[in-house]
Amino acid sequence: MASCRLLLLITLFPFSVTAQESSNGNVTLGSSIVAKSNSTWTSPSGEFAFGFREVSPGAFLLAIWFDQLPDQTRFGPPTATSQSPLDQPSAFPQTERWSSSIKQTDGYGLVRPRQILNREGALYSSISPTNFSTGRFLFTLQADGDLVLTIQSYPLDLNGNTYWSSNTLETGFQLIFNDSGSIDLIRPNRTLFRPLFDSGPLAGQFNQRLVLEHDGVLRHYVYSSAAWSVRDFEPSNICRAVKEKHTGGGACGFNSYCIIKPDGRPSCGCPTGYKPRSGLTGCVPDFAQHRCDDARDAQSFIFDEMYNIDWPVVDYVNLRNINEASCRQSCLSDCFCAVAIYYNGNCFKKSLPFTNGRLDSGFDGKALIKVRMNNTLTWNLGNTYSGRVISKSSSTTLTVTLSALLGCSVLLFLLSSFFFVFYLNRTKSMVKSRRSRPAAVSTISSFNFKEVQEATNGFSEELGRGACSIVYRGSMQVPTPPDPTAFIH
Repeated sequence: MASCRLLLLITLFPFSVTAQESSNGNVTLGSSIVAKSNSTWTSPSGEFAFGFREVSPGAFLLAIWFDQLPDQTRFGPPTATSQSPLDQPSAFPQTERWSSSIKQTDGYGLVRPRQILNREGALYSSISPTNFSTGRFLFTLQADGDLVLTIQSYPLDLNGNTYWSSNTLETGFQLIFNDSGSIDLIRPNRTLFRPLFDSGPLAGQFNQRLVLEHDGVLRHYVYSSAAWSVRDFEPSNICRAVKEKHTGGGACGFNSYCIIKPDGRPSCGCPTGYKPRSGLTGCVPDFAQHRCDDARDAQSFIFDEMYNIDWPVVDYVNLRNINEASCRQSCLSDCFCAVAIYYNGNCFKKSLPFTNGRLDSGFDGKALIKVRMNNTLTWNLGNTYSGRVISKSSSTTLTVTLSALLGCSVLLFLLSSFFFVFYLNRTKSMVKSRRSRPAAVSTISSFNFKEVQEATNGFSEELGRGACSIVYRGSMQVPTPPDPTAFIH
């Protein structure tokens, strides 16, 4: 199987795999699967398929998925260093008799029934639902027996902060995912210590999976009624699970804030004037920072208000018993101050980067975000959150701007219409006046081209040429002008 192990390491480029296949799920020499050809190998039960899945134009993932489910949910990429399904005699996982161990090198955060997580075994989250590169979250059974979820700052470091723990020091030996749906911690003597979740075993046979997802939440999924549903998950609120003592970027990365949506899933947002990085790695300013070498630069900044948002712990100055106006002025004149939290008469000044940000309806404070003028756009990390938080000043600015633009457009339209009508009426009046004016008023008459052509007999006799014209002989009848005194009263 050495050749198969080598091929499994190459997961993001189109190519073909040549091995073998038979009707019972075994692979025979000479058969192949090719990217973009929809060719796959299926398990003996027909439940699972193995092949290439296109994750983006021109990029393919070698993966295993539930083939009989409408959404064909992906197990994720097999790893060459773990006991993947290809190491088993039947070549593919079967709900009846397949099992494997999860080792420290496994890179995709998904566990299937009959898999075992041993001590020092670990699973990383992916960066996103479609990007299976290593993410920021880790699920591991430590050498001391404690089962933990940890978060790593960006860029990745080796000292992650624990945001959930089973509290099983010296007790946890293995984590076993049973066919019944129970996920159990086992003691060193191989006896049951306790289940990971309190929901108990499932009644009946279901497809199921345990996933450490890209947002850092460990979820147990069960497939029933033609859809996947979440049966259990930890932690219950990842925004709060990342404690204030943690000085890393938090669940969403530096300069961002974490939100729990109505469906219980977390999402991330950026404060006004900041734009998101990829992979829940935080936000960066979208404007030039306050210069410390120019006192006049403070005049280029304004504050945007955002409610119920805080970045705890990272204050470098705490001004007590101060009003909001003084808090604003203090931050505005301080080139190090990027945001000030005003709460209960206190002014907490913070510099970049902000950490552990969260939106919490129970927090009655106000975040004063210092941004350069004309930077009043609120960004969101567009993964799942749709109930966008719009701050007071940004919405006011937007309303005023739109109103001004609309007013200017209406005024311009009215002025244009007035001048057009005025010009049209003036032109008609001049033509009418010219046609109805008596010949006695002026000896100068105007003629059209046809009248001149007839008068000159088709421009037949040329009298002479000048610098810019030609003179032709012609004649026409001109009415005798009336007595000018007839128009005098």
